[in-house]
Amino acid sequence: MKAASVGIALLLIACASEDAGPPIAVTERDSAGIAIVENRIDTAAARARWAIDPTPTLTIGGLEAPEAEQLFRVSGGRRLADGRIVVADGGAAEIRVYGADGALVVAHGRKGEGPGEFQAPKLAGVLGGDSLVVYDSRLRRVSLVHAESGFERSYLVGTEGGGFPIAIGITSDGGLAVGGGMFFSSQSGFPTGAVRPNSRYVILMPDGSVRGDLGDVPAAEMFARTSGNAFSASALPFGRVTAAAIGPDRLWLGTGDAWEISAYALDATLMRIVRFDRPQPPVTGALRDAYLAERLEDADENEAREIRSRFRDMPSPERVPPYQIMVVDALGFLWIGEYLLPGESARTYTIVDGDGRAVGRVTMPVRTAPLDIGRDYVLGLTRDELDVEQLTVWTLRRPE
Repeated sequence: MKAASVGIALLLIACASEDAGPPIAVTERDSAGIAIVENRIDTAAARARWAIDPTPTLTIGGLEAPEAEQLFRVSGGRRLADGRIVVADGGAAEIRVYGADGALVVAHGRKGEGPGEFQAPKLAGVLGGDSLVVYDSRLRRVSLVHAESGFERSYLVGTEGGGFPIAIGITSDGGLAVGGGMFFSSQSGFPTGAVRPNSRYVILMPDGSVRGDLGDVPAAEMFARTSGNAFSASALPFGRVTAAAIGPDRLWLGTGDAWEISAYALDATLMRIVRFDRPQPPVTGALRDAYLAERLEDADENEAREIRSRFRDMPSPERVPPYQIMVVDALGFLWIGEYLLPGESARTYTIVDGDGRAVGRVTMPVRTAPLDIGRDYVLGLTRDELDVEQLTVWTLRRPE
Protein backbone atom coordinates (compact mmCIF):
# COMPACT_ATOMS: atom_id res chain seq x y z
CA MET A 1 0.00 0.00 0.00
CA LYS A 2 1.38 3.42 -0.94
CA ALA A 3 2.43 5.76 1.85
CA ALA A 4 1.06 8.85 0.16
CA SER A 5 -2.64 9.59 0.09
CA VAL A 6 -4.05 8.62 -3.28
CA GLY A 7 -7.68 8.85 -4.42
CA ILE A 8 -9.15 6.39 -6.89
CA ALA A 9 -12.71 6.84 -8.14
CA LEU A 10 -14.63 3.83 -9.43
CA LEU A 11 -18.08 3.94 -11.02
CA LEU A 12 -20.16 0.78 -11.01
CA ILE A 13 -23.20 0.90 -13.31
CA ALA A 14 -26.24 -1.22 -12.55
CA CYS A 15 -27.51 -3.58 -15.22
CA ALA A 16 -29.75 -1.81 -17.74
CA SER A 17 -33.35 -2.71 -16.96
CA GLU A 18 -36.54 -1.11 -15.74
CA ASP A 19 -35.57 -1.98 -12.16
CA ALA A 20 -32.00 -0.75 -12.41
CA GLY A 21 -31.20 2.02 -9.97
CA PRO A 22 -28.66 4.80 -10.31
CA PRO A 23 -24.96 3.96 -10.38
CA ILE A 24 -22.93 3.25 -7.26
CA ALA A 25 -19.94 5.57 -6.90
CA VAL A 26 -16.94 4.19 -4.99
CA THR A 27 -13.94 6.27 -3.96
CA GLU A 28 -10.82 4.82 -2.35
CA ARG A 29 -7.83 6.60 -0.83
CA ASP A 30 -4.96 5.84 1.49
CA SER A 31 -4.63 7.49 4.90
CA ALA A 32 -1.49 6.66 6.89
CA GLY A 33 -1.48 3.10 5.55
CA ILE A 34 -5.21 2.52 6.13
CA ALA A 35 -7.49 2.32 3.10
CA ILE A 36 -10.55 4.58 3.27
CA VAL A 37 -13.38 3.41 1.00
CA GLU A 38 -16.39 5.66 0.48
CA ASN A 39 -19.53 4.35 -1.21
CA ARG A 40 -22.43 6.38 -2.53
CA ILE A 41 -25.47 4.20 -3.03
CA ASP A 42 -29.16 4.94 -2.60
CA THR A 43 -32.01 2.61 -1.68
CA ALA A 44 -32.73 1.61 -5.30
CA ALA A 45 -29.17 1.06 -6.49
CA ALA A 46 -27.92 -2.12 -8.14
CA ARG A 47 -30.90 -4.37 -7.41
CA ALA A 48 -31.22 -5.57 -10.98
CA ARG A 49 -28.38 -8.10 -10.99
CA TRP A 50 -28.72 -9.58 -7.50
CA ALA A 51 -31.83 -11.63 -6.82
CA ILE A 52 -33.17 -14.40 -4.60
CA ASP A 53 -35.88 -16.57 -6.12
CA PRO A 54 -39.23 -16.10 -4.35
CA THR A 55 -39.85 -19.79 -3.60
CA PRO A 56 -37.51 -22.01 -1.57
CA THR A 57 -36.12 -25.15 -3.17
CA LEU A 58 -36.15 -26.99 0.18
CA THR A 59 -37.92 -26.55 3.52
CA ILE A 60 -37.06 -28.42 6.72
CA GLY A 61 -39.06 -28.36 9.94
CA GLY A 62 -42.24 -26.43 10.64
CA LEU A 63 -45.52 -27.46 12.24
CA GLU A 64 -46.03 -30.33 9.80
CA ALA A 65 -42.70 -31.96 10.66
CA PRO A 66 -42.54 -34.86 13.15
CA GLU A 67 -42.19 -33.56 16.70
CA ALA A 68 -38.63 -34.92 17.01
CA GLU A 69 -37.60 -32.98 13.89
CA GLN A 70 -39.18 -29.63 14.74
CA LEU A 71 -36.72 -26.81 15.27
CA PHE A 72 -36.41 -24.42 18.18
CA ARG A 73 -33.69 -21.84 18.88
CA VAL A 74 -31.61 -22.62 15.80
CA SER A 75 -28.15 -21.12 16.19
CA GLY A 76 -26.01 -21.53 13.11
CA GLY A 77 -26.31 -23.70 10.04
CA ARG A 78 -24.27 -24.68 6.98
CA ARG A 79 -24.81 -26.52 3.72
CA LEU A 80 -21.95 -28.93 3.05
CA ALA A 81 -20.39 -29.48 -0.37
CA ASP A 82 -22.46 -32.64 -1.00
CA GLY A 83 -25.74 -30.86 -0.22
CA ARG A 84 -26.18 -32.07 3.35
CA ILE A 85 -27.34 -29.44 5.82
CA VAL A 86 -25.99 -29.21 9.35
CA VAL A 87 -27.58 -27.08 12.05
CA ALA A 88 -27.35 -26.42 15.78
CA ASP A 89 -30.72 -26.75 17.51
CA GLY A 90 -30.48 -25.03 20.88
CA GLY A 91 -33.84 -26.25 22.12
CA ALA A 92 -32.84 -29.90 21.86
CA ALA A 93 -29.11 -29.17 22.41
CA GLU A 94 -28.35 -31.16 19.27
CA ILE A 95 -26.27 -30.89 16.13
CA ARG A 96 -28.48 -32.23 13.37
CA VAL A 97 -27.45 -33.47 9.95
CA TYR A 98 -30.03 -33.50 7.15
CA GLY A 99 -29.64 -35.07 3.73
CA ALA A 100 -29.75 -33.04 0.54
CA ASP A 101 -33.42 -34.06 0.31
CA GLY A 102 -34.18 -32.59 3.75
CA ALA A 103 -34.53 -35.92 5.56
CA LEU A 104 -32.96 -36.11 9.02
CA VAL A 105 -29.88 -38.38 8.86
CA VAL A 106 -28.47 -38.18 12.37
CA ALA A 107 -28.47 -35.98 15.48
CA HIS A 108 -25.41 -35.62 17.70
CA GLY A 109 -25.39 -34.50 21.32
CA ARG A 110 -27.92 -33.86 24.05
CA LYS A 111 -28.50 -31.57 27.02
CA GLY A 112 -25.69 -31.80 29.55
CA GLU A 113 -22.16 -30.77 30.39
CA GLY A 114 -20.18 -33.90 29.56
CA PRO A 115 -18.20 -34.69 26.38
CA GLY A 116 -20.46 -34.36 23.36
CA GLU A 117 -23.17 -32.64 25.39
CA PHE A 118 -24.31 -29.03 25.16
CA GLN A 119 -26.10 -26.25 27.00
CA ALA A 120 -26.21 -23.50 24.36
CA PRO A 121 -24.59 -24.79 21.16
CA LYS A 122 -23.86 -22.60 18.16
CA LEU A 123 -22.49 -23.93 14.88
CA ALA A 124 -19.57 -21.57 14.29
CA GLY A 125 -18.23 -23.13 11.09
CA VAL A 126 -16.95 -26.19 9.23
CA LEU A 127 -13.36 -27.39 8.92
CA GLY A 128 -12.06 -29.91 6.39
CA GLY A 129 -15.43 -30.56 4.83
CA ASP A 130 -17.06 -32.56 7.64
CA SER A 131 -15.65 -31.38 10.98
CA LEU A 132 -18.17 -29.05 12.60
CA VAL A 133 -16.95 -26.40 15.04
CA VAL A 134 -19.55 -25.95 17.78
CA TYR A 135 -19.20 -23.27 20.45
CA ASP A 136 -21.17 -23.45 23.69
CA SER A 137 -21.43 -19.98 25.26
CA ARG A 138 -22.66 -21.28 28.62
CA LEU A 139 -19.89 -23.84 28.98
CA ARG A 140 -17.32 -21.65 27.17
CA ARG A 141 -16.28 -24.74 25.30
CA VAL A 142 -15.51 -25.56 21.68
CA SER A 143 -16.44 -29.04 20.46
CA LEU A 144 -15.43 -30.62 17.18
CA VAL A 145 -18.23 -32.83 15.89
CA HIS A 146 -17.88 -34.96 12.76
CA ALA A 147 -20.98 -34.78 10.60
CA GLU A 148 -21.15 -38.59 10.37
CA SER A 149 -19.44 -40.07 13.42
CA GLY A 150 -20.22 -37.41 16.00
CA PHE A 151 -18.17 -35.97 18.86
CA GLU A 152 -14.40 -35.89 18.36
CA ARG A 153 -12.88 -33.62 21.03
CA SER A 154 -13.38 -30.36 22.90
CA TYR A 155 -11.42 -27.58 24.57
CA LEU A 156 -12.24 -24.64 26.81
CA VAL A 157 -11.89 -21.02 25.76
CA GLY A 158 -12.06 -17.86 27.81
CA THR A 159 -11.32 -14.17 27.63
CA GLU A 160 -10.82 -11.33 30.02
CA GLY A 161 -12.44 -7.93 29.64
CA GLY A 162 -16.00 -6.79 29.02
CA GLY A 163 -18.81 -9.24 28.45
CA PHE A 164 -18.42 -12.94 27.72
CA PRO A 165 -17.51 -14.63 24.43
CA ILE A 166 -20.20 -15.25 21.80
CA ALA A 167 -19.10 -17.04 18.63
CA ILE A 168 -18.87 -14.96 15.45
CA GLY A 169 -17.24 -17.58 13.21
CA ILE A 170 -14.02 -19.41 12.47
CA THR A 171 -10.90 -18.78 10.43
CA SER A 172 -9.62 -21.29 7.89
CA ASP A 173 -7.13 -22.72 10.43
CA GLY A 174 -9.62 -23.14 13.26
CA GLY A 175 -9.33 -19.82 15.03
CA LEU A 176 -12.56 -18.77 16.72
CA ALA A 177 -13.68 -15.14 16.57
CA VAL A 178 -15.77 -14.18 19.59
CA GLY A 179 -17.35 -11.02 20.97
CA GLY A 180 -20.62 -9.23 21.54
CA GLY A 181 -21.70 -10.81 24.80
CA MET A 182 -22.65 -8.65 27.80
CA PHE A 183 -22.36 -9.28 31.50
CA PHE A 184 -23.89 -7.38 34.43
CA SER A 185 -22.80 -7.96 38.01
CA SER A 186 -24.01 -6.71 41.38
CA GLN A 187 -20.39 -6.56 42.50
CA SER A 188 -19.69 -3.67 40.15
CA GLY A 189 -23.13 -2.14 40.67
CA PHE A 190 -26.05 -2.67 38.33
CA PRO A 191 -26.51 0.18 35.84
CA THR A 192 -29.77 2.00 35.26
CA GLY A 193 -31.23 3.78 32.25
CA ALA A 194 -29.80 3.64 28.74
CA VAL A 195 -26.44 1.88 28.80
CA ARG A 196 -24.04 0.48 26.25
CA PRO A 197 -21.63 -1.95 27.94
CA ASN A 198 -18.38 -3.09 26.40
CA SER A 199 -17.60 -6.51 25.00
CA ARG A 200 -14.17 -7.87 24.15
CA TYR A 201 -13.59 -9.03 20.57
CA VAL A 202 -10.76 -11.51 20.03
CA ILE A 203 -9.68 -14.39 17.80
CA LEU A 204 -8.82 -17.43 19.92
CA MET A 205 -6.73 -20.36 18.71
CA PRO A 206 -7.30 -24.02 19.70
CA ASP A 207 -4.15 -23.99 21.88
CA GLY A 208 -5.62 -21.19 23.99
CA SER A 209 -3.50 -18.41 22.52
CA VAL A 210 -4.97 -15.13 21.28
CA ARG A 211 -4.18 -14.34 17.65
CA GLY A 212 -5.92 -10.98 17.43
CA ASP A 213 -7.33 -8.75 20.14
CA LEU A 214 -9.50 -5.74 19.33
CA GLY A 215 -10.05 -5.10 23.02
CA ASP A 216 -13.30 -3.86 24.49
CA VAL A 217 -15.82 -2.60 21.92
CA PRO A 218 -19.26 -1.12 22.63
CA ALA A 219 -21.92 -3.83 22.46
CA ALA A 220 -25.68 -3.40 22.01
CA GLU A 221 -27.50 -0.47 23.60
CA MET A 222 -29.69 -1.66 26.46
CA PHE A 223 -32.17 -0.20 28.91
CA ALA A 224 -31.55 -1.30 32.49
CA ARG A 225 -33.86 -1.06 35.51
CA THR A 226 -33.55 -2.03 39.16
CA SER A 227 -36.40 -2.54 41.57
CA GLY A 228 -35.36 -3.64 45.04
CA ASN A 229 -33.13 -6.66 44.50
CA ALA A 230 -34.42 -7.27 40.98
CA PHE A 231 -32.46 -6.21 37.90
CA SER A 232 -33.51 -6.37 34.26
CA ALA A 233 -31.96 -5.26 30.99
CA SER A 234 -33.72 -5.19 27.63
CA ALA A 235 -32.93 -3.91 24.17
CA LEU A 236 -33.31 -0.16 23.77
CA PRO A 237 -35.84 0.71 21.04
CA PHE A 238 -33.88 1.75 17.96
CA GLY A 239 -30.69 1.15 19.91
CA ARG A 240 -27.34 0.75 18.21
CA VAL A 241 -25.81 -2.73 17.94
CA THR A 242 -22.33 -3.87 17.04
CA ALA A 243 -22.26 -6.24 14.07
CA ALA A 244 -19.31 -8.46 13.18
CA ALA A 245 -18.46 -11.18 10.65
CA ILE A 246 -15.33 -13.18 9.88
CA GLY A 247 -14.00 -13.39 6.30
CA PRO A 248 -11.18 -15.37 4.70
CA ASP A 249 -8.46 -13.01 5.93
CA ARG A 250 -10.23 -10.31 7.94
CA LEU A 251 -12.72 -9.53 10.66
CA TRP A 252 -15.41 -7.03 9.72
CA LEU A 253 -16.84 -4.94 12.56
CA GLY A 254 -19.20 -1.98 12.83
CA THR A 255 -20.47 -0.34 16.01
CA GLY A 256 -23.63 1.09 14.41
CA ASP A 257 -22.78 4.69 15.26
CA ALA A 258 -22.87 5.61 11.56
CA TRP A 259 -22.91 4.04 8.11
CA GLU A 260 -19.33 2.87 8.62
CA ILE A 261 -17.58 -0.47 9.17
CA SER A 262 -13.95 -1.46 9.64
CA ALA A 263 -11.89 -4.39 8.38
CA TYR A 264 -9.21 -5.83 10.65
CA ALA A 265 -6.52 -8.35 9.76
CA LEU A 266 -6.64 -11.55 11.80
CA ASP A 267 -3.97 -10.10 14.11
CA ALA A 268 -6.37 -7.17 14.84
CA THR A 269 -4.47 -4.65 12.69
CA LEU A 270 -6.87 -2.10 11.18
CA MET A 271 -6.74 -2.53 7.39
CA ARG A 272 -9.51 -0.35 5.99
CA ILE A 273 -12.48 1.81 6.91
CA VAL A 274 -15.57 1.57 4.71
CA ARG A 275 -18.16 4.34 4.67
CA PHE A 276 -21.52 4.76 2.97
CA ASP A 277 -23.27 7.97 1.98
CA ARG A 278 -26.61 6.73 3.27
CA PRO A 279 -29.30 8.52 5.30
CA GLN A 280 -30.32 7.52 8.82
CA PRO A 281 -33.96 8.54 9.28
CA PRO A 282 -35.01 10.26 12.51
CA VAL A 283 -36.80 8.32 15.25
CA THR A 284 -40.24 9.92 15.17
CA GLY A 285 -43.19 9.56 17.50
CA ALA A 286 -44.92 7.46 14.85
CA LEU A 287 -41.98 5.03 14.77
CA ARG A 288 -42.02 4.74 18.57
CA ASP A 289 -45.76 4.04 18.51
CA ALA A 290 -45.29 1.37 15.84
CA TYR A 291 -42.45 -0.21 17.84
CA LEU A 292 -44.62 -0.38 20.96
CA ALA A 293 -47.59 -1.77 19.01
CA GLU A 294 -45.45 -4.67 17.75
CA ARG A 295 -44.35 -5.53 21.29
CA LEU A 296 -47.96 -5.55 22.48
CA GLU A 297 -49.37 -7.77 19.71
CA ASP A 298 -49.10 -11.10 21.53
CA ALA A 299 -48.87 -9.85 25.13
CA ASP A 300 -51.45 -10.68 27.77
CA GLU A 301 -52.81 -7.99 30.11
CA ASN A 302 -50.03 -8.28 32.70
CA GLU A 303 -47.30 -8.42 30.09
CA ALA A 304 -48.77 -5.42 28.28
CA ARG A 305 -48.82 -3.41 31.51
CA GLU A 306 -45.12 -4.18 32.13
CA ILE A 307 -44.15 -3.41 28.52
CA ARG A 308 -45.91 -0.04 28.61
CA SER A 309 -44.34 0.84 31.96
CA ARG A 310 -40.85 0.01 30.75
CA PHE A 311 -41.37 1.74 27.42
CA ARG A 312 -42.45 5.02 29.07
CA ASP A 313 -39.07 5.24 30.81
CA MET A 314 -37.02 4.50 27.72
CA PRO A 315 -35.33 7.39 25.89
CA SER A 316 -35.37 7.64 22.11
CA PRO A 317 -32.20 7.78 20.05
CA GLU A 318 -32.22 10.62 17.54
CA ARG A 319 -31.61 8.43 14.49
CA VAL A 320 -32.46 4.92 13.32
CA PRO A 321 -29.32 2.72 13.41
CA PRO A 322 -27.82 1.85 10.02
CA TYR A 323 -27.53 -1.94 10.34
CA GLN A 324 -28.04 -4.90 12.67
CA ILE A 325 -26.25 -7.91 11.21
CA MET A 326 -23.35 -8.86 8.91
CA VAL A 327 -22.62 -12.11 7.05
CA VAL A 328 -19.66 -13.08 4.85
CA ASP A 329 -20.60 -15.38 1.98
CA ALA A 330 -18.63 -18.23 0.39
CA LEU A 331 -16.97 -15.88 -2.12
CA GLY A 332 -15.85 -13.35 0.47
CA PHE A 333 -18.57 -10.76 -0.13
CA LEU A 334 -19.87 -9.01 2.98
CA TRP A 335 -23.66 -8.72 3.36
CA ILE A 336 -24.65 -5.86 5.66
CA GLY A 337 -28.18 -6.36 7.01
CA GLU A 338 -29.90 -3.02 7.28
CA TYR A 339 -32.00 -2.02 10.29
CA LEU A 340 -35.46 -3.58 10.26
CA LEU A 341 -38.11 -0.96 11.03
CA PRO A 342 -41.43 -1.76 12.78
CA GLY A 343 -43.83 -3.35 10.32
CA GLU A 344 -41.04 -4.65 8.07
CA SER A 345 -40.55 -8.41 7.77
CA ALA A 346 -37.99 -8.66 4.95
CA ARG A 347 -34.50 -7.31 5.58
CA THR A 348 -32.47 -5.68 2.80
CA TYR A 349 -28.73 -6.26 2.59
CA THR A 350 -26.08 -3.97 1.14
CA ILE A 351 -23.38 -6.14 -0.43
CA VAL A 352 -19.72 -5.16 -0.65
CA ASP A 353 -16.73 -7.03 -2.06
CA GLY A 354 -13.74 -8.11 0.02
CA ASP A 355 -12.29 -4.61 -0.19
CA GLY A 356 -15.47 -2.87 0.93
CA ARG A 357 -16.63 -1.61 -2.47
CA ALA A 358 -20.41 -1.67 -2.79
CA VAL A 359 -21.66 -3.97 -5.53
CA GLY A 360 -25.41 -4.14 -4.91
CA ARG A 361 -28.39 -4.65 -2.65
CA VAL A 362 -30.81 -7.52 -2.25
CA THR A 363 -33.81 -8.23 -0.03
CA MET A 364 -34.14 -11.53 1.82
CA PRO A 365 -37.40 -13.48 1.74
CA VAL A 366 -39.96 -12.51 4.38
CA ARG A 367 -39.06 -13.42 7.99
CA THR A 368 -35.83 -15.08 6.84
CA ALA A 369 -32.33 -14.61 8.27
CA PRO A 370 -29.35 -16.05 6.35
CA LEU A 371 -27.34 -18.78 8.06
CA ASP A 372 -25.08 -19.61 5.11
CA ILE A 373 -24.70 -17.88 1.73
CA GLY A 374 -23.04 -19.91 -1.00
CA ARG A 375 -22.22 -19.21 -4.62
CA ASP A 376 -25.77 -19.88 -5.79
CA TYR A 377 -27.87 -20.47 -2.68
CA VAL A 378 -28.95 -19.00 0.63
CA LEU A 379 -29.57 -21.28 3.60
CA GLY A 380 -32.00 -19.36 5.77
CA LEU A 381 -33.79 -19.59 9.08
CA THR A 382 -37.40 -18.70 8.34
CA ARG A 383 -40.13 -18.08 10.92
CA ASP A 384 -43.76 -18.46 9.93
CA GLU A 385 -46.66 -16.32 11.15
CA LEU A 386 -46.72 -18.34 14.41
CA ASP A 387 -42.95 -17.86 14.88
CA VAL A 388 -42.28 -21.53 14.17
CA GLU A 389 -38.74 -22.07 12.84
CA GLN A 390 -37.89 -23.68 9.51
CA LEU A 391 -34.70 -24.19 7.52
CA THR A 392 -35.11 -22.97 3.96
CA VAL A 393 -32.87 -23.09 0.90
CA TRP A 394 -33.24 -20.38 -1.76
CA THR A 395 -31.64 -19.93 -5.17
CA LEU A 396 -29.31 -16.92 -5.29
CA ARG A 397 -28.60 -15.22 -8.61
CA ARG A 398 -25.42 -13.12 -8.71
CA PRO A 399 -24.08 -10.85 -11.42
CA GLU A 400 -21.37 -12.49 -13.49
